[in-house]
Amino acid sequence: MTNAVHISLPFRIRHRLAYSPDNFFLHDGVAPLVDSLNSALIEPRFQLFFIYGGPRSGKTHLSVFLTSLLTKLGKFPHLLDGAHAKDSLRERSLSPRSFSGEVVIVDESERYFQSLPPGESGSFVDLIERIRLDQGKVVFLGATRIGELLCDQHVTSRLGPGAGYEMGIPAESDLEPLIAGMARQRGINLSSRKASFLSPRLNRSIEAIEEYLDRVAMLSSTLSASVDFPLLADAMPRSFRKE
Repeated sequence: MTNAVHISLPFRIRHRLAYSPDNFFLHDGVAPLVDSLNSALIEPRFQLFFIYGGPRSGKTHLSVFLTSLLTKLGKFPHLLDGAHAKDSLRERSLSPRSFSGEVVIVDESERYFQSLPPGESGSFVDLIERIRLDQGKVVFLGATRIGELLCDQHVTSRLGPGAGYEMGIPAESDLEPLIAGMARQRGINLSSRKASFLSPRLNRSIEAIEEYLDRVAMLSSTLSASVDFPLLADAMPRSFRKE
């Protein structure tokens, strides 16, 4: 009988992943959202979308996927990180063509809105008006809901019409391919048997699956051990198990 190895890992290193549109899995929690955006973003008129997703729900990967999807449709969108969006959008608004018929996608938008405290909404109001006149589109993805942003009503009122889009959790039937795909992102190859072993044992949230796979990777590296069934079981603390 094989004894499980128990090890305390108080210090966890999370590697920044390289997201690929080909690796984005359209699970049940995002497929309806993507279907709605896919049809709306090709319409020749101004539109604004605000997509809410909890922490580590896959927003950045979704932004990469949407950028690729729109590029294939000949839209060539501009994908911006929220931390640098203010300067990038200012420079873009000064160009001759500006936002003419184009799509701007802002990931981690809460970081952008942090640069617009109450009383300093003028630049945002002007930006949205410019995009509207140019019949462009803007998609904000963020981990903070519109009503929780520390901005004044001039900002939130313009975001309001774009609300109602939210990233959900995967369906039970999505778990095996989703777990296997997320594992591949981390250099872990899981057989169908191993993915099948994990799917009924893990919480369905993307965050919980990420936490678990990060622990598997760390445990495998620390012990210089292959990712076998005993290691998969040992990496699964109670907080990640379904009750």
